[in-house]
Amino acid sequence: MNTQTFKILVVFFLLAVSGSAFSQNLDAGIKAAKGGNYVKAVELMKSSINSETGYEANYYYGLSLFQTGAVKQAETYLTKALRDDDEGVEALKTMGDLFSSKKDYAKADSYYKKALAQEPENLNVLFAQAQSYTNAGKVDDAITTLTFAKTISENNPDVFVGLGDAYYYRRAYGPAVDNYQKALSLNPKSAGAQFGLGQVYFKQKKYNEALDAYKKSVEFDNNFADGYLELGRLYYFNENYPNALDAFKKYAELKPGSIEGETYIAKTLYGQKKYDEALKKLDEIVANNPDADLSSAYKYMAYVYHDKGEYNKSLDFFAKVNPEIIDLEDHIMLAKIHAGNKDYTNAYLNFEEAIQHDSTDDNTYYQMGIVQFGEKNYTGAIASFDKSLSLGSQQLAAYVYKGLSLYSLQKYDDAIKEFNTAISMDNSFVQAWLWKARSEVQLDKFEEAKASYKKVLELDPGNQSAQDDLKLIETK
Repeated sequence: MNTQTFKILVVFFLLAVSGSAFSQNLDAGIKAAKGGNYVKAVELMKSSINSETGYEANYYYGLSLFQTGAVKQAETYLTKALRDDDEGVEALKTMGDLFSSKKDYAKADSYYKKALAQEPENLNVLFAQAQSYTNAGKVDDAITTLTFAKTISENNPDVFVGLGDAYYYRRAYGPAVDNYQKALSLNPKSAGAQFGLGQVYFKQKKYNEALDAYKKSVEFDNNFADGYLELGRLYYFNENYPNALDAFKKYAELKPGSIEGETYIAKTLYGQKKYDEALKKLDEIVANNPDADLSSAYKYMAYVYHDKGEYNKSLDFFAKVNPEIIDLEDHIMLAKIHAGNKDYTNAYLNFEEAIQHDSTDDNTYYQMGIVQFGEKNYTGAIASFDKSLSLGSQQLAAYVYKGLSLYSLQKYDDAIKEFNTAISMDNSFVQAWLWKARSEVQLDKFEEAKASYKKVLELDPGNQSAQDDLKLIETK
């Protein structure tokens, strides 16, 4: 065998081996995608996809890209799949999901209808179409679609998960829970049903039940990204930042192309007051995603700069945020930023926006009370703190702020009642003891005041205010 012939054979051998490896990676990637391991699927398939790849590989690669947050790339490969087979139900359904995620609900519905034209009784497509209708606010259309799905499969748990979601978005929480429970009776390990229950419980301020439901959703499906996201949000809400960070990192791992996961990690660093680390993370997100909607990153930059006291810079970043994603929490933050600038007109306008989002949110009234107190509107502050507490606020500081407002109005007996309420709930609340003592001084109850000041110093030996006040009354 001459040298030239040998070289040709080697080339053919390497091509055969390479082709075999590509084929194996595609097959393994498709298998991973079918099993729900989309991160692994992307890793296996990304070097094997080429212009000759057919419908199945393009579809599963596009699906995996979409599920891991790479929406723009996903659309490219799903389009390629549909060029190979424009009646491919799976690709049509996933394109519907993709446009629904972008809130282009009309375009999403056009893809679902194309898929249903091929398979009118395809339950997965019907469920997805119903969810899209729900997200678009067309709850009646969602219920109609799910009612039809129920005639196809009367005991399918996903029908009841979908109905639960529809009622949840309508704020009909009783029927929502009934449907989620029905789903669980049919499938005790339904991650979607547990997730739905978590959503309802959170709205009902049953935070322990919500936490338990979210935990079960990811226990039943350890690739259930939304479960980790909401679990992290609830941990963050409870100021359990280490667990929040773990949950957000898991979400980011499952959706590596998603900006949302990375920004929530930054938000948790913000919650820990690690402002420089948070800004570094957010700067990286902006630099690495020049073509993306960076609203969430800019939003949390605004949060950081508020806490740093740079209110104008904070407003500059909020101006870059898509108004469609400004939620209740953001309106509260905007109110605090405007209050920091002494712009109370815009502060209260944002509190009104927050109340329109959810008139039962206790934190809105609590934060408004703080702003009113800072503006010396003590009567308004008392009304806000009362409203917050009546809605179930767990903020003991609400009692102290209310007491301080009453103190400022020279209603010292009433102020003491509020401080005592806070103390009954937390006997180590230094500020409650301190202002109780000062109220007692105003009523010439010097012995009671001495005892209260001594309690302050027992809890906080270095408290200079208590030391100075006590010296003034010790001779009385």
